[in-house]
Amino acid sequence: MNILEMLAERASEAKAPGILPEAAVMRLREAAAAYAEQLRGPRFKVGDLVTPRADSCDVDRGKPHLVIEVRPDATPAWIPDCCGRFGARHDIRLLFVSSAGVLSHWVESFEYEPWIEAPGAAP
Repeated sequence: MNILEMLAERASEAKAPGILPEAAVMRLREAAAAYAEQLRGPRFKVGDLVTPRADSCDVDRGKPHLVIEVRPDATPAWIPDCCGRFGARHDIRLLFVSSAGVLSHWVESFEYEPWIEAPGAAP
């Protein structure tokens, strides 16, 4: 997606009915708390299973991702990431399963939470 397409998408989102301001404030505070935790040090360690938080832009919510690398000293990248954000601080690298196979990508840990295996799932 190029910058013009991103801007057009943002403009159409702005016209769409949004969430209530009170809900937006709550989500912002939760995300800020997770981000502050990320800045204090690694939230996850290699080998942890994680999944995107409910308010993450990652489309694989509820699916397991495996932490394979952690960068406690990550600095913001000033190129857009998968969600079109500038300045993302990609501090963990994950493996995940897609229709294309096992892939990896760098993400911001504040957008993730521990993955909880479904009760009765096979080991």
